[in-house]
Amino acid sequence: MKKVIFAVALSMSLNVFAEQNTIDSITLAANNMQMENLANLAAQSSGYDQAFAQYKLAVAYMVKQNYDKLQEHLTVSAAILEQQLTINSDDAESMVLLVQVYSLHIGFAHDKAQELGPKMQELLTKANQLAPNNPRLQLVHGIIKYHTPVVYGGNKQVAVALFNQAINNYPDDVNSGYHWGYDEAYIWRGLAKVERGDTQGALADFNRAVEINPNSNWAKGLIAQNSTSL
Repeated sequence: MKKVIFAVALSMSLNVFAEQNTIDSITLAANNMQMENLANLAAQSSGYDQAFAQYKLAVAYMVKQNYDKLQEHLTVSAAILEQQLTINSDDAESMVLLVQVYSLHIGFAHDKAQELGPKMQELLTKANQLAPNNPRLQLVHGIIKYHTPVVYGGNKQVAVALFNQAINNYPDDVNSGYHWGYDEAYIWRGLAKVERGDTQGALADFNRAVEINPNSNWAKGLIAQNSTSL
């Protein structure tokens, strides 16, 4: 019996490791703007991993200012995640990523806000009920609070509090199989500090992001940009 339990536990552990390897590969390709590699990873993956790769492709095309491709990959990512949720309606990870995809969609297609805004709120509420300590939930919710105008419920103090919660919870998330965004939580908190005039505090956060993810060109660029203002 003990051998059976050990075999099951080992199998689960190896599955998580395999899933995390895919997430890490997608994140690395996105950090280095390796579009062909990202596209290949998307084609070779399925389910959540494929949706994540499509989302990262959308972000890469946003950086390149190719907004048609941005919308194309967001649409594909959203369709995959919506399908995931028809299979498992309690899939909190798919909910969180779908919220992020919808949010970016609205940012570049404002006419989508009336349709997608209520869906985002419903997904956030349910994900919070299912996984209140999920750091990606806190990160994504914080980004939304940070960007949303005050008249529509935005609040940068709440956003920073959510980034703090995410930072506190990420160390316990390393074996989740969905571990991404830890460095981004520090980057977003750093951006909030820049806005408040706390350049030293911001640089500390950007440097911590690079410690977590040495391939984060976003964090490195922000360090260079804000070091000149000291």
